[in-house]
Amino acid sequence: MYLVNKIFNNETIRTVWDKEEEKYFISVVDIVDDKITDTKGV
Repeated sequence: MYLVNKIFNNETIRTVWDKEEEKYFISVVDIVDDKITDTKGV
């Protein structure tokens, strides 16, 4: 497995590439954290 950082909405999202299964695993925590901290007026 390889750690790969991706950029989404100008934020870094941690992902892991599994070469054997040819699949990406994405950190849901990074995505949710980005959405929570981006919320306005709450």
